[in-house]
Amino acid sequence: MGRISKILGRVEFQDNPCGHMDIELNTNRSVHLQSNCWRIELTEKEFKEFAGSVAQAAQKLRRIKKK
Repeated sequence: MGRISKILGRVEFQDNPCGHMDIELNTNRSVHLQSNCWRIELTEKEFKEFAGSVAQAAQKLRRIKKK
């Protein structure tokens, strides 16, 4: 486990007991997605695949909602 080298982002949740999600890049190039309730550690490659999947899902949802 490395030390935080950069905060990539923070998402605030409304009406959720976890409150927020932080996205952190660590010195060992792992990425942590974490909140007050949970923590997920991904390799840089896994994070890029995850982020790509989320972006594709968002695009698909926009297309579905336009219909």
